[in-house]
Amino acid sequence: MAQMLTDLVLQYPERKEVQHIWAQYVLPLVLDSETRVQEKALDSLDQLVLHSIVGVDSQLAWNLLDVITAMGFSVYVSKAIEMAARKQQLPSKLMRTLQSNIESRPQAALTLMAIVSIFVPVENSIKVFFHSFIIIFLIV
Repeated sequence: MAQMLTDLVLQYPERKEVQHIWAQYVLPLVLDSETRVQEKALDSLDQLVLHSIVGVDSQLAWNLLDVITAMGFSVYVSKAIEMAARKQQLPSKLMRTLQSNIESRPQAALTLMAIVSIFVPVENSIKVFFHSFIIIFLIV
């Protein structure tokens, strides 16, 4: 099911309802008790969001992150980031990408940045958050 829904999102990237269905049914599988189901959900999230967000064509990843944030599903993203950080598989440009999108996508970028900062070295996360909040206060 996770693969089928992921394929549908890739086939219809502009369809918000498909994105909502994917988030509603695939993301909770990140916490499934069966390892293979959990891994498939993590792979889908990694493919569609974590690695896509740093790519050239990142619109779908940002749209999905907006959906995930709006649905309050950041706990599932947190689990995926925790697993990727343990395996040292977080994209190296992830924090820079999030930081550069704070002005255009503040809620999604800051939500993901807050989650990622839990799993990166303390000095880096403190610098990034301090810088991010200064930018936000200057904008407001």
